[in-house]
Amino acid sequence: MSWLPEITVTYLVVGANDEGGPGVSLYFKGIYLFVAVSTGKQLWKLEVPGPINNNTWKEIGIRWSKDNGLDLPDPVDPAVTREYPVELTVGCQNKGEEEYSHFAYGEFDELTIWMRALNDNVTKQYFLGGHACDVETHPLRCETNMKKIMDNM
Repeated sequence: MSWLPEITVTYLVVGANDEGGPGVSLYFKGIYLFVAVSTGKQLWKLEVPGPINNNTWKEIGIRWSKDNGLDLPDPVDPAVTREYPVELTVGCQNKGEEEYSHFAYGEFDELTIWMRALNDNVTKQYFLGGHACDVETHPLRCETNMKKIMDNM
């Protein structure tokens, strides 16, 4: 019998960490999926058991608001002041000074950040058929410009 170290695989980090850094993070540790949202003063964290099988498609949505906390809706199968700029990193962790680690192996498709919490009905619609972000039709509801997304976080 041998001991294997518990490995953390980070998929999405926008500043949040266990020490309370402001932002959002999504990562696996063992067979647990962790989601964290931090304002820099308050930290919300979810831990969900269950591995994601290799070579499978899995939709993961995160909902958060100060009033209702953090929620990870069931997947459908078939504002803080910062002293530093925020960098959106998908698929790896930025350890600072242009040092990156914990690279994810996989493909990301249709990554969208909505500027509001999505209710269950809307979430299921997106999971079942994708979505279209028309900034002209839906101002302040969705955004494709990364600078605007980061300015509003």
